[in-house]
Amino acid sequence: GNDYFDNQYSNLALKFALTTAGFNFLAQTNTKVPQTENGMNGLKTSYAVVMEQFVTNGFIAAGSWTSSETFGNPEIFKQNVLDKGYYIYSAPIVSQSSVDRAARKAPLCQMAVKRAGAIHHSDVLVVINP
Repeated sequence: GNDYFDNQYSNLALKFALTTAGFNFLAQTNTKVPQTENGMNGLKTSYAVVMEQFVTNGFIAAGSWTSSETFGNPEIFKQNVLDKGYYIYSAPIVSQSSVDRAARKAPLCQMAVKRAGAIHHSDVLVVINP
């Protein structure tokens, strides 16, 4: 409600694409995904591929982060959004609880996305010299 259809549609498409990428990364690994930073980097790389697809299709664009909410390293956060339009972060594996580690859970991946926005109208000024 009270938002443009393309925003809602693209939000859902991004959600489903990220879910699929994460599932495929975990399911298509020949062995196991190690519960290490290398394992997390592989998972985050699969998410980054999706983000780049959404940059290409025009939903995500580089720009300034205007929200006060950030996570991870604030400087890296803002620079990534400014340069790429998105930021992907996960807490270090060493900070994971023993319960989550025993349950083989990955640390939470947090992602920030800067929408490209859309043009819905324009004004035109024409100057004609007689």
